Amino acid sequence: DITDEVYNHFAVNPEVSILLTTDHPDSGSVIGWCHTYKNSRTVYLQIGHGPTAYENSNYRTLVQRSIHWVGGSN
Repeated sequence: DITDEVYNHFAVNPEVSILLTTDHPDSGSVIGWCHTYKNSRTVYLQIGHGPTAYENSNYRTLVQRSIHWVGGSN
């Protein structure tokens, strides 16, 4: 669990691989995804707007693994 800002009314490309979802009633359901566009790997993480996120070891692991994946070191 993590507490952070919520966003809504946005579109998510149906071709992405969903990493994170939420059931918060004020948020769009998909809050993290990865995708390869042409030759580039991309990761989007909606969360991470303050100390609560950065203090969460699971969030830090997610960011670290995302960086490694985007950099091609799986």
